[in-house]
Amino acid sequence: MFTKNKAFNFNIDEYQRLFSFYGYIPFIFSYCFAKNYLRFGAIAFSDQEEWLSFVSKKKLGASLKEGVIIYGHKKNYLNFYKGVYGTIDSIRSLTSMILSSDFNKKTIEKYLGLLDRFRDLYRKTEFFFTDDVFANQDKYPDFKDNFKTFEKLKLDGRKFLNELFYSEKPFFVDVLTAVAKKKNVNPNNLLSYTLDELMDLFNGNQVDQSTIQKREQAYLFYIARGKIKIACGEDAKELIHNIRESRNNTQVLKGVIASQGKVVAKAYVIKVSMKNLSSISKVIDEMNQGDVLIVESTEPSVIQACKKASAILTNQGGMMSHAAIVAREFKIPCIVGLGNATNLINTGDLIEVDANAGVVKIIKKVDEK
Repeated sequence: MFTKNKAFNFNIDEYQRLFSFYGYIPFIFSYCFAKNYLRFGAIAFSDQEEWLSFVSKKKLGASLKEGVIIYGHKKNYLNFYKGVYGTIDSIRSLTSMILSSDFNKKTIEKYLGLLDRFRDLYRKTEFFFTDDVFANQDKYPDFKDNFKTFEKLKLDGRKFLNELFYSEKPFFVDVLTAVAKKKNVNPNNLLSYTLDELMDLFNGNQVDQSTIQKREQAYLFYIARGKIKIACGEDAKELIHNIRESRNNTQVLKGVIASQGKVVAKAYVIKVSMKNLSSISKVIDEMNQGDVLIVESTEPSVIQACKKASAILTNQGGMMSHAAIVAREFKIPCIVGLGNATNLINTGDLIEVDANAGVVKIIKKVDEK
């Protein structure tokens, strides 16, 4: 599907779907993502319905080679491991300092640099870095030892990412509020700034209210030739509509086999948003033992649901994702990278999970008699 907008000329079929959240994600959080995924030619958008991101399929080959260098060698992995936890500690420390004492422009520049470093490190735990070394692990004697601590590293990293950006009260917002107070501006407005615009506050410049209002309605980031293009308001809504229409028209549910097996059971879909992270445990309580768990990914808030599942299906992820690891431990079928399963399948649908072929079939919709 090619867009009709000449300034945003891309074919979404040439992109790999990445991460998603239900509901609106603040503009500045998404800008941080786009900036960090600059070399991957990312696309990210949000309206009030969802936030969704993609990367260019052409850009993923190099990342798999980087993953082999990290995870296939003990020394490299140890340095990476220390780097993740060290950066988390540095961000926590600097956050406390900003919130408890005076700060200046250089302090915020340092803080944003640390956020960028953490995103860069955490990104390297994703499937487009890990899957090649996993598939060829017999070639790398160090891999098995490295893998023993990987699951905890990935979960801790995801928990911190949620605390930072995607929880109900992300502490990056606390830092933005401190900056807003110092510069005497509305803190809610800063959620609709780019990082350059945030730093420009220290020069006395603010983003106009009409631009903020458009960004609050909808926005889309498109990276072309190493630069971020931004559409917002009605222009973004049109682009988002075209992408969403293209994705929802597909009824083929085929993904990557993470753990083999075959199950016919009712589906249980969990849709995670910034607003419901703290109440996910109640949603999991309503899940029946033996349901097929269908989620965006098995991020920390939905781990307990895996223990009830007869099979696990995820929109995204790879062979070293938590869903894949848990499914292999429990010896239950698992298919990852299905792309749009949480939208195409509803809780209560009777489905067949064929994780020998990597295919999911809807046998009976919940509203069918």
